[in-house]
Amino acid sequence: MTESTVNHDATDAARAATSDPAVVTSEATAAGARRVRAPVGDEVVYQWISRTQEVMVFRFEGTLRACSAICPHMGARLTVDRQRQRIVCPWHDLAFALPECRSEHERYRRLGTFRITERDGHVDVD
Repeated sequence: MTESTVNHDATDAARAATSDPAVVTSEATAAGARRVRAPVGDEVVYQWISRTQEVMVFRFEGTLRACSAICPHMGARLTVDRQRQRIVCPWHDLAFALPECRSEHERYRRLGTFRITERDGHVDVD
């Protein structure tokens, strides 16, 4: 896992109170992983797992994926563009190819990825 260096001033509670229905609160598991609601279909679930790291969990070609949801350039929330098979920054179109989450940009080569386990409609993110 690669930690984002973006500094976010809002608290976790403020983030959870956002109007975005895909932002959900998580709980810590006994092993220290964060438990997140599993995405259904083309849904992308965004979850803050620390004060500085947000993860996005989604299915791509039937496989569950989890990577950093924060652009390493300027800190915007990334989105999944399934038609072009990539993750995109809405601020400046920096793109990361799926499924590897790799970029052609020289400075920002790869997003942080996470180990995940799916259980009972939830995903444990390590």
